[in-house]
Amino acid sequence: MVSIKGLNKAEVLSTLFNSSKIQGFNAQMVARGLMKYPRPITKDEAQAILNEMGENKYFDYLNGKVMKINLTSDEEFDEWGYDRDNGEGTAKFAIDTLKNTQL
Repeated sequence: MVSIKGLNKAEVLSTLFNSSKIQGFNAQMVARGLMKYPRPITKDEAQAILNEMGENKYFDYLNGKVMKINLTSDEEFDEWGYDRDNGEGTAKFAIDTLKNTQL
């Protein structure tokens, strides 16, 4: 589990999205020129996405990028799926980087 206690959830979402990669069918679409690689999202865009989600904040894919995270809790999230598809330790590294920018 990765602790997000005390962090702004929109910053968490944008950080994880911006650290994620495109995968599967979406990667094929980009490679064929049928889809643009997703641009980074801002904190404000992430907040708008969170607002639209309601209570359940599970993200399988977001704008073509693999996420596999549940941000319903304000305390922590399970990084297993995110790390499986983005590389082991990627979620913790992204959140640690976010925490370090706030010091």
